[in-house]
Amino acid sequence: MIRGKHSLAGLIHHCDRGSIYAADKYQGKLWGFGIKASMSVKGNCHDNASMESFYGCYKCSFVRGRIFENETELRANVFENIKIFYNRFRNPVSKA
Repeated sequence: MIRGKHSLAGLIHHCDRGSIYAADKYQGKLWGFGIKASMSVKGNCHDNASMESFYGCYKCSFVRGRIFENETELRANVFENIKIFYNRFRNPVSKA
């Protein structure tokens, strides 16, 4: 299946184990687009907390209200956020 000019095949959709996401109909839609399903570990609601925190900060700080012209512009934005901002914030160089 093609969305615009790009295939969705190879994408990974990560979610919790909610009944909507686990439903055969929903899983079938993902499969139909070539999207691989990834779910949280059963009984561990915190396994995705770090990624949700990252995406929350990213969306609020770097994406809010912005429309990217193309995939290259989006990738540059993600790269800048992770390499220049996030990694320095999470792993600051020790000055000791």
